[in-house]
Amino acid sequence: MSNDRRLKNLRTRHRSLLASFSNIRAFVETYDEEQHECQVAGRLEHLVSLWNDFNGVQAELETLDEAEIDNHLKQRVEFEFSFFEVKGFLLSKNKHSPSTPASSSSHSAPHSPAWSSHVRLPDVKLPVFSGSIDSWLNFHDLFVSLVHSSHELSNIQKFYYLRFSLSGEALKLIQTINISTNNYIVAWTLLVEHYQKPARLKQSYVDSLFEFSSLKRESSTELRFLVERFEANVKFLTQLGEKTQFWDILLIRMLSIRLDPTTRRDWEEHSSTLSTVTFHDLTEFIQRRASVLEALSKNVEPVSNNVVKKPPTRVIASHGANQSNFRKCVVCSDHHPLYLCSTFSKLSLEEKEREVRRHQLCRNCLRKGHQVKDCSSTSVCRYCRNRHHSQLCSTGISKTSDTTKQRQPTTSSNPPPSVSLSAASAEAPCFTTSKTNRKTILLATALLTLVDDNGTEHVARALLDSGSESCFITQSFSQLIKVHRQKLNCPIVGIGQSTTQARFKIRSSIRSRVCQYSPTLDFLVLPKVTIDLQSTEINASSLKIPPEIELADPSFHKTSRIDMILGAEIFFELFETSGRINLGDGQPTLINSVFGWVV
Repeated sequence: MSNDRRLKNLRTRHRSLLASFSNIRAFVETYDEEQHECQVAGRLEHLVSLWNDFNGVQAELETLDEAEIDNHLKQRVEFEFSFFEVKGFLLSKNKHSPSTPASSSSHSAPHSPAWSSHVRLPDVKLPVFSGSIDSWLNFHDLFVSLVHSSHELSNIQKFYYLRFSLSGEALKLIQTINISTNNYIVAWTLLVEHYQKPARLKQSYVDSLFEFSSLKRESSTELRFLVERFEANVKFLTQLGEKTQFWDILLIRMLSIRLDPTTRRDWEEHSSTLSTVTFHDLTEFIQRRASVLEALSKNVEPVSNNVVKKPPTRVIASHGANQSNFRKCVVCSDHHPLYLCSTFSKLSLEEKEREVRRHQLCRNCLRKGHQVKDCSSTSVCRYCRNRHHSQLCSTGISKTSDTTKQRQPTTSSNPPPSVSLSAASAEAPCFTTSKTNRKTILLATALLTLVDDNGTEHVARALLDSGSESCFITQSFSQLIKVHRQKLNCPIVGIGQSTTQARFKIRSSIRSRVCQYSPTLDFLVLPKVTIDLQSTEINASSLKIPPEIELADPSFHKTSRIDMILGAEIFFELFETSGRINLGDGQPTLINSVFGWVV
């Protein structure tokens, strides 16, 4: 029989099997215990027979019709998912003994190889590997166990599962390899050769041991997280051939200094009673400690009255809302954080350092009450990535100077802008269009790159707004990218004290298109962050913009969607690069920024 005719017969048989399965599913959806209880055993027997027939037909289709392999394999997964739901329901309603026809020898038993290969695999969520070297061993071992070493799955099925278990850089590595029986081994070998490098893996796990943060307070959750993650890295090193059984004194020291003060004190007291102390003794102590804290938290007496006090909710101001809740600036006595102070930003590096020492400020966040080693801020210097504020970096001064020389047009002799000015409201915030006498205000916009959790880059249009306390992103854009969303309930106060609620926040890195500027920021998610800008399209050809400069937003003159707002926490950093170009009377001004020239 020719392949075409065989395929035609298989597709007909396949449709018939799916129709039969639909009848069984309809029986489940309309199940009435009084009317249908006696039919369950028969339906279950029919379902198992249907399963065996489907697997045979599906396997032949996948082998003969490789051109449609993606569709066939997706259909297999969808069928298996529905099959398990229906089978589970029928088993729960089956009043007969386990020796009923549903498990008779005439059909594949649940523990036979043919059955297990198709029941267990979809029930276990396959790991997704994005290319992070830290997660390679986990992915490798689990994928080998579930898929690669399976004798029941064909190579083309294994390739399908491999493709759907990869993302980011790892997927790019094999994305150009066509799905076929012979190419699975090629793709798998390529992955293993690229990531299975013991020296590189060992270095990664050793580095991870040094990167755990010290705990500030007793917490069962944080203790368990710390000890389990720390132990996991040690086990991976053991798996890679390192003799970690001889590392006790080093591992004990590295882990114990990261405990909260109370737990560490009790550990020191406990370990002093032991003749020899091992790493296992410490991990057992921490696990017991976490269990005790969990038990104590469950036994806390409930509040006697019925009044539940809600913790105070921080209100975020946006677009020039009242910001009088800031403490006085230690330099100019105005109400704003020091990093937003224009007086402080104009000081020399030595003068800034002197002010920080005089007021005993943290060199990382420029706030009082702690030092850098105790700073909870995750921000680092955007120039050298060290733990100090960008305004205190000598490397940043030289880089800014070099960047300015490279990007400053020789035609401009204007003084640099004051960093306290918003680009949306410079000295001449409006200009006259060529066709009418109507004044037009241009708000500062820029195109930038946002990087999601998989390392994928997305181009976003941002409004640069010094009147917003926080950074915001639209709900539609946050759903477009692959990034973890964290729940919260944060009121947002706008113009006229109007309020809305942010229900989620995300954390992501943004990158400039013209320089190395790449901070990591928290964004509050809102359905819409502002109206489409600009509010009125203008004729950009009438503006005498120097052709050699790089605009932050080449489409600044068009009305288009705004994806995010960069607020005051970062706004003044964007304009540390000096440079301003006046385009003439009644014309807008160009201000240099880390994203290019803002109009």
